[in-house]
Amino acid sequence: MVDILGQRCPLHILIAEDNQLNWRILQRILTKLGYDSKVVENGLDAVDETEAALAASRPYDLILMDIQMPKMDGITATQEIFSRLPIEQHPLVVIVTANATPEYIEICEKLGTHSLVTKPIDKQRIADALERCYQDMHCKT
Repeated sequence: MVDILGQRCPLHILIAEDNQLNWRILQRILTKLGYDSKVVENGLDAVDETEAALAASRPYDLILMDIQMPKMDGITATQEIFSRLPIEQHPLVVIVTANATPEYIEICEKLGTHSLVTKPIDKQRIADALERCYQDMHCKT
């Protein structure tokens, strides 16, 4: 029997990534892991989509957030999402970036993002991040 992560660890996932090649790779990886996902191509749309999904009673569990995007960068978008939603409704945010500098890592930690995955995107790193997110969501007391 094949272990499909999406069945074992179900998550509602939003991808916020402006680079078409990167979001296509992320979507392909998520599909292979058994997940559906929605893509937005800038931080402003990530904020709007997160609010719309919550209003429709289908909140995102997890956002895979690029840092450098047009209209609104991923750091600002994450700040906006966290400021607009009650803390118990915050999605987990995994930063996906090629800029894993110590400064960005510190900013992400202070902001309260869940983790950071470096580009180039790797299926195993994404799978590990998703599994950790699911476990952390369900181990809260």
